[in-house]
Amino acid sequence: MCHLMKFYLLIAVFVLLGIGTWLITSSSSNHPEINSSTNSSSDSSTTIPAVTPDETIVASQLGRNQLLKIQWGVTPEAPFHIAQGPDQGNGFCDVLLQRLAVYLPDVRQERLLDTHANIRLRMQQHQQVCFPCTLFKPETATAQARIYSEPTHFYRPHGIVVRKSAAKNFIEQFGSPIDLVKLLRSDYRYSFPLARRFGDLQPLIDQYSKNYHAIPDAKNSQDIFRLVDQSALDFSIDFQSALTYYNRSEQHQLIFLPIAGQPQLLAGAISCPDTNWGQLAIFRINKVVEKLRQDPQLLENLRFWQGSDLPAYQSEPATGRNEPE
Repeated sequence: MCHLMKFYLLIAVFVLLGIGTWLITSSSSNHPEINSSTNSSSDSSTTIPAVTPDETIVASQLGRNQLLKIQWGVTPEAPFHIAQGPDQGNGFCDVLLQRLAVYLPDVRQERLLDTHANIRLRMQQHQQVCFPCTLFKPETATAQARIYSEPTHFYRPHGIVVRKSAAKNFIEQFGSPIDLVKLLRSDYRYSFPLARRFGDLQPLIDQYSKNYHAIPDAKNSQDIFRLVDQSALDFSIDFQSALTYYNRSEQHQLIFLPIAGQPQLLAGAISCPDTNWGQLAIFRINKVVEKLRQDPQLLENLRFWQGSDLPAYQSEPATGRNEPE
């Protein structure tokens, strides 16, 4: 009997050892599967989806609810920006910013009202300010420490603004279109708002400036045009759209005379300081620039101020030049 009890006890020990070994082996073999499942679940919730390098920049800027902010340098110069009166908010740069906000809803946009000179200074100091409407001059970008977006729209070129009564005399003396060098060499008095720049015309204006009259009290083109209207000045140089705005509200009508050698269309763009922030802002703008070019509301406004036949921007437009007869 004693031997039988020992036999059963020995069998029980072997059974228990077998069960223990199986449990240990089973537990060990299951652990990797559990860990693998856990890691897989973790990866699916934290791994950033594959994106292109430039999109990675945007993703990092917009992470943690930090929206990109663009501060627009706005000058009270109609019809770029119209700050008051019945046309308030309907300048073509006003509308451009309104439409850009539609295409970039995740970008905070604010407006800084200031002069051309101060906005340029802010950009040179690498402040986070951009010009929404400027001539597209990428060849000057390095010297100005700024970068340009792809072109957004067209401008009509600058021309000469004179009184109706003087237009015939100007054409007889300086041709049609106007020979700008010959005009600037004459004794006719002229002016334009301080800190204004005129693209390819600027070197000529700087070279022949003897009859330029600085008018510190003139806040914008409209103030200069009134002086031309009153014969205090003989002419000004400006965009035709600025004259369109003036003639809408003033009793005396002025005349626009084209300048010889000017292209029929000038490309406009957005410029920002050449910094990491500025490059990010321009990258985001370029992503939607084609939508902006074809935007019906923007085109309608541009054509109101610059002529119904103004085309939408194209990469390679047929732009002839005004040549003297």
